[in-house]
Amino acid sequence: MSRIIFFVLIIAVIYFAWRSMRLKQIQLEIRLDKQEKANLAEHKNDMPGEKMVSCANCGLYVPISEAIYSNGKYYCSRQHAMKGPKAH
Repeated sequence: MSRIIFFVLIIAVIYFAWRSMRLKQIQLEIRLDKQEKANLAEHKNDMPGEKMVSCANCGLYVPISEAIYSNGKYYCSRQHAMKGPKAH
């Protein structure tokens, strides 16, 4: 009878030690996830976006700073600006 109690106590100690370690691991994972999300939010603001415009000839999207503006429309290159808008 005393052996049964001894083994039950050993199993209980092992279970509670494992449970304690697992809870600490879960808390660490939650903390790391929060830090990672905060870092992503910070870096998202570091790189501001630029407006994209569609080429009136081929439909390719290019940054507005690289686009050619001609006759009220945006183009991806000088050649397309000279050709003009594509008729659909």
